[in-house]
Amino acid sequence: MAIAAGSTHALALKGDGTTDFLDEAIPVLGITSGVTSLAVGDKHTLAIHPDGTLWSWGNNSDGQLARGQAFDTLTPAPSLLD
Repeated sequence: MAIAAGSTHALALKGDGTTDFLDEAIPVLGITSGVTSLAVGDKHTLAIHPDGTLWSWGNNSDGQLARGQAFDTLTPAPSLLD
């Protein structure tokens, strides 16, 4: 199991590819299983989706979500890096 923690949330990646998101304020719509890797920042999260795309959500004050917009979002979606 891999565990990652930011200042306001924590995540656990289990050996079977399922995830536990340990903060009810962080929704995980569309990306609750098959995740291969996780990374968290202070208030944002990055995850590698089963199809190999990079997904992101959370605080985006400095463009850290790589989505091409400057606003925060709690909805996971693919970044523009792929």
